Amino acid sequence: MKGGQYPDYTLRFYRKGKGRLPQKDVHEQAVVDGKVEYLKSALLHYPYKDFSHYLNKWTRYNRFFANQIKEEMANKNIFSKILYAIFIFSY
Repeated sequence: MKGGQYPDYTLRFYRKGKGRLPQKDVHEQAVVDGKVEYLKSALLHYPYKDFSHYLNKWTRYNRFFANQIKEEMANKNIFSKILYAIFIFSY
C-alpha cells in the first residue's frame, strides 16, 4: 500500500518481447501486446534499504517533476500559470 492506494494494479510482469515502457515518465505504465491478467496474491515490493535511500529517491523524483512543470509552463502566459497553480493546489 502506498499513499492509501490499495489495491494498486500496476503491470509488472510480461513476456519478453510482448511489452515495453514508453520512457515518457517516471511512473509510466507498460504497453503490452496481448492479454493481461492479475496475480492471485498481492506482490510485496520493498524497494528501499532504509529511510535515507527513500529520501534520495523522493528528492530525485521531485526534481524530475519540477523540471517537467517548468518546461510545460515555459511558453505559457501568466493567466495559464495562475490557473495551473490553482488546479495543482486544489488537488
